[in-house]
Amino acid sequence: MFRRPSRTLLSTLALLLGVVLLALTLVHTDLRSMGALSWQLGAALPLALLPGAAWHALRTWAWRGCFPAGQAPSFARLFRVRLAAEAFSFVTIRGVAGEPLKVALLQEVPPAAAAAAVALERVAYLVVTTVIVGAAAGVALATLPLSHQWMRVFQALAIAVGCLMAGVVVLLLRGGRTRGTRDDVSAEPVSGRGGQMARGLRRFGRELHARWRELVYGDRRRLAVLLAVQTAAYLMMALEVWVVLWATRVPITMAGAMAIETFTRVVSMLSAFIPGGVGVLEASNVAAAAAVHASAGAAALAIVRRLRGLIWCAAGFAVAPGAGTPATSTDAPSATEPAPVTGRTPGRQTLVVIDEAPREAEVSLSDRLGGLPLGERLVRAAVHAGYARLLIWSPARALAWQAIARRHAGRLKVAAFHDAAEWDRFRSALPSDTFDTQHVPLTCAALASAERAVRASIVKPTDGRLARFNRRLSTPISVWLIRWTRLSANVMSVFVLALGLAAGWLFSRGDYTSGVIAAAISLAASILDGCDGELARLQFHESAFGCWLDTLGDYVYYVATFTGLTIGAVRHSGRPVFWWIGGALLVGTLLTFALLILLRHRATAGRPERLHATAKAHFTAGRPWARLAAQLSTCATRATMPYGIMALALAGQLPVVLLLGALGAHVFWISLAVELRRLLPGASGQTPGPSAHATPATSA
Repeated sequence: MFRRPSRTLLSTLALLLGVVLLALTLVHTDLRSMGALSWQLGAALPLALLPGAAWHALRTWAWRGCFPAGQAPSFARLFRVRLAAEAFSFVTIRGVAGEPLKVALLQEVPPAAAAAAVALERVAYLVVTTVIVGAAAGVALATLPLSHQWMRVFQALAIAVGCLMAGVVVLLLRGGRTRGTRDDVSAEPVSGRGGQMARGLRRFGRELHARWRELVYGDRRRLAVLLAVQTAAYLMMALEVWVVLWATRVPITMAGAMAIETFTRVVSMLSAFIPGGVGVLEASNVAAAAAVHASAGAAALAIVRRLRGLIWCAAGFAVAPGAGTPATSTDAPSATEPAPVTGRTPGRQTLVVIDEAPREAEVSLSDRLGGLPLGERLVRAAVHAGYARLLIWSPARALAWQAIARRHAGRLKVAAFHDAAEWDRFRSALPSDTFDTQHVPLTCAALASAERAVRASIVKPTDGRLARFNRRLSTPISVWLIRWTRLSANVMSVFVLALGLAAGWLFSRGDYTSGVIAAAISLAASILDGCDGELARLQFHESAFGCWLDTLGDYVYYVATFTGLTIGAVRHSGRPVFWWIGGALLVGTLLTFALLILLRHRATAGRPERLHATAKAHFTAGRPWARLAAQLSTCATRATMPYGIMALALAGQLPVVLLLGALGAHVFWISLAVELRRLLPGASGQTPGPSAHATPATSA
């Protein structure tokens, strides 16, 4: 067992190895030819992503078939868990670290059954992969014009697979003769805490073994279907190779696509210790494409596969179960707490809700407030504010309140009263300084007033004029999405991230029409960028992860926009000087990102959403040049910059964005570097500064 410093060193060395492979791949790749492929690659990207989606769906289907009868969760639930686990594996150790996470996330399934299902699906995947690798290597040797070196590579693969399968057959035959002779191994008596753990592990192992035998030997038809589905999943990845090369007009046969997928699959399994397959994915795809004489599309294939991995990784983190669990708070009332429930008074653990509506009330508990039913909003707000107990006086709707409260069982204790005498007796026993009181709106006018208060609470103190204008457009969208879809804020963040990538690709085309369309998409992404924070706050699902995901979307938007504008300016004007301007802009942008990440991590007392308010208050209260830098930085925000880009796109002057951006980026990171020492004293989290509390902000 490696110690923590050793594991850290090994992880660092693995990552460095991947970076070296990536650098070598870039050196031997003709990057200039990628500009000519931008249109074909971008237009075919949605089509190229379909086989990857089918691969995930087929793997989920195969996994669902591995559960015992009656214990399999729904397909949607398993798909969500699988994406989350794969995302975790993508950034750690691929294909290994995510397997225990699947068992942990499936809390509704017995651990032994979940572990057996995960193990069986993984074994089926490895068996099918091994067999197909051997078969594909043989087909490549027989049908493809390989060089002498590549013939040796595929011969080695075929021989290795043959030896491996022969060994497996021998083990199975020997196991078949001795199977059942000793299923239960009695262990020596042990005592103490370690002994209890050992006995628990043995019981779990016996149950896991029983589940495994039931799944493998109980239904051979199900096992055959499992292997067939895994084979189809493998073919989907080969189809992805064929689609990408076909889109870039590189001639390729299905046998060639299978050869590329075979080689890259083997390399990815051997290099699973490198997080995210950095460098390995690119190098293996470029090398395999060169082996089948498809070098012209090698870079495009590597890019599409990297984008596919990143997109599904982001989707996995976005839909991760429990990622948006409401967090309780014991802070003082926040200026952004949605009405009608205000923040909890410090020291008071009980919220008393007064619902004096008659039986034929003008407002029902199912009427919507901020997209959520009124009753559910009140209970969610009580949970979010950190109350330990909720007492409800409702002579006409006590049963309805109890039904709503049952959905939040375990988060707070709820008691609903309808008998006046019992309520008076219970209420009189509560000291007046131990509870807060909230009255339920009884009229349509009162509900409309509460709706206006909820929507007004979303506006952040740091929002400028254009940001407030965007709120007027995004808030109705957020309320509509909550009312009809209960959309997760993280899903919206991923969607906005995709819009930013699409805008960057259109900017790279360099013509007037594409520039205007890209600017319009960029502006739409700016408006929708406020929806993720609104969805989180209105549904009480704020989280530090959501803030970081929103920040990632912002950074991807800037990088994609500036990269696309640089490529488009060079293609439109033919002047290489724009490469230098774009490079200067990219360097300034990355330095700014690095400083902002440092500040967000260290100067916000564990509340990353406070960075904007803290930095703005610091700069506006500083020296004249600092106040000027704060005012100029507003022009580069997600709420303001897209309007300027749209105006310049309509005027046909998009390269001006590069000039202004390069100047502004360097001014901004230098300003942050100069003020870094003054911004970091609050990093301890003990005194984050009065401005952080006076102007609380949450992620956009």
